Amino acid sequence: MSLDSFIKKYKVKNFYKYSEEKNGKVIKFGWVRSNYVDLNDKIVLSYPSKSKSFELDDTDWSNKEGVSAVGISDYIKYFKSLTSLSPGEVCEKWPDNEDSFREHLSAKYKDLSSKDIDYILSLANLLENEKRFIIYGRIFKIVEFSP
Repeated sequence: MSLDSFIKKYKVKNFYKYSEEKNGKVIKFGWVRSNYVDLNDKIVLSYPSKSKSFELDDTDWSNKEGVSAVGISDYIKYFKSLTSLSPGEVCEKWPDNEDSFREHLSAKYKDLSSKDIDYILSLANLLENEKRFIIYGRIFKIVEFSP
């Protein structure tokens, strides 16, 4: 199947890929728009939740964003840049001790909210165990698409 088939099946509006920019010793990383996703890789889909329990700002943004797709390998790069750990290391080291992980991240990032840390923990479980989650008015899950 083709990229067009993937777009139609999942109603994908946006593709993203991981990006890094070096400026001296500082590395900026994040997402840039892309025209495609590698259909041979597992894909992280995120899309608006229909739940009414999210903040209006989250649901407005999420609805405008629509369905987005990112290759799992790009998400793993992002996760490693963010935490200095692999998703597996986080799941193994902090399986039942979220408070300790919060301390670990808070030492690196002073301004992370509790919700941001929940996102990172949930992302580790998604990438390592394919456990979908909902946060910021969005559902995150992994799909496999056979081209």
